[in-house]
Amino acid sequence: MSRPPPTPEKIASWEQQAQALLGERTSEEKVLAHLKHIGCPAPLAMEIVKRSRRPAKKHLRKKGIGIALTGLAILAGLLLLSILQVLIGMPIPMPINMIWFFFIGSGMVVYGILQMLFG
Repeated sequence: MSRPPPTPEKIASWEQQAQALLGERTSEEKVLAHLKHIGCPAPLAMEIVKRSRRPAKKHLRKKGIGIALTGLAILAGLLLLSILQVLIGMPIPMPINMIWFFFIGSGMVVYGILQMLFG
């Protein structure tokens, strides 16, 4: 006996799961195995993975923009804090050395740019 064709809601659910998994950098083979495990037919699973690749990559690039902007905000805050220290003429006590903010902000900017470039 053949199974009834999947409903559009079921297909949409499988596509959302595939996009979520691909958005977390899960390999395509594992996504296919997951879709087959939850009852998606193999040919449909391969088609869903093909369709979901581009939106997942777009999502990762958007995350890269947010990461890079956060890094820039950290660097801008560091610059403003340094200007404030010069203006008031005395150091502002910080729980950690301010150079760490430079390393964290720079690292986030570089990581965000790489995320945008390579998804």
